[in-house]
Amino acid sequence: MVSDEALNQFFANMTTTKHLMHAHFYRALRRFNVSQAQVHLLFTIEGNQPLSFKRLAELTSLTPGAITQLVQPLVERGYITRTTDPKDRRVVYITLSAEGAQFMRTLQASHEKLLREMLQTLSDQEVTAWIGIQAKMLSYLKTLAEKEAQAKEK
Repeated sequence: MVSDEALNQFFANMTTTKHLMHAHFYRALRRFNVSQAQVHLLFTIEGNQPLSFKRLAELTSLTPGAITQLVQPLVERGYITRTTDPKDRRVVYITLSAEGAQFMRTLQASHEKLLREMLQTLSDQEVTAWIGIQAKMLSYLKTLAEKEAQAKEK
């Protein structure tokens, strides 16, 4: 059984790590003149494209008006494109443009670089142990998600 002291240290370290990584990521965003909310939209679009404004609003829990305000500058920068549904002109789909896809690769590379630099401070044995710990945590979280989904179905 893990001691309360060890758990408290774990929580403190995880919280601090998360805050410092977020701070690094947001400093990188300033170089590109893109907001956190816009990057969140870009990640959502990237993983679900093409998306209607309505579906994007649902996935991000934002209003359609807020989506419009966040999307417009991204269209102007050439990161996303709008396409009208030929069957229903009221429906507009959003996709990443080639420039938007390149921007996302740049963001991912920046994040990966930080992680690689952090991991370089560890020994091979520590990295292997960390990977094993992550696998256990992921397994637990997947099982938890499955149980929650089953309970929701009942």
